[in-house]
Amino acid sequence: MAIFSVNAQTQNDEFNKLRELLRLSLNSSKQSVKDSILVEMKKITENSQFEETKRLGNISISELQQLNNLTKELVHSRPLSELSEDDLKGFKVKEDKFKKVTFIHHKLEGRNYPYLVITADNLLSMRIVMNYYGSNWIFFDKIIFLCNDETFEVKNLDVDRKIVGPYSVYETADFRVDNSLYTFFYKALESGKDIEYQLSGKYSSNGKLKSSEIKVLLSVFYLYSKLKKE
Repeated sequence: MAIFSVNAQTQNDEFNKLRELLRLSLNSSKQSVKDSILVEMKKITENSQFEETKRLGNISISELQQLNNLTKELVHSRPLSELSEDDLKGFKVKEDKFKKVTFIHHKLEGRNYPYLVITADNLLSMRIVMNYYGSNWIFFDKIIFLCNDETFEVKNLDVDRKIVGPYSVYETADFRVDNSLYTFFYKALESGKDIEYQLSGKYSSNGKLKSSEIKVLLSVFYLYSKLKKE
């Protein structure tokens, strides 16, 4: 059943209906309602005879889709107290009492490593740190992962750069593992094959995750699955 009747007679009617649908979507916590509202907004936009309605409608739809995608990415965490000692064996748990954020790192993490973050409102996320170390800058802002002839590209990275010696530089990217990258890593870990990567920017540097880094990735994936609230 349609949430909102699409029978606008004037451009002002269409603007008002789009505005009301947008308000309903932003105030709703149900994904099914948000999805239905998007359908109605698309109907108004596509059926409109007014170019301005089409323009504003498409902008609103695009922004709402981005917000909906972010909402779908949210994962809630179970309390750490529900985990056993074995579950947390090999991990370091550190709470930032000022920011009210909990960080969970593996004790054996290497140069490239994942870690978990739990916010004050119990939102769980996995992040990964990828490093370049060398004698010259490569100014990377993109990473391409490769496994089983399948690639996954992470773009527009915020990279920290620092000089660590007279002839040595570090470039570090710390970014969130979204659902798509999680799926890529999950399939890669299941296959047991090498995970290669290319750090790309002005110049590029190729490498592959070490067996020790793969083991840490597996452990963090396991803990993430234990913490994730279904």
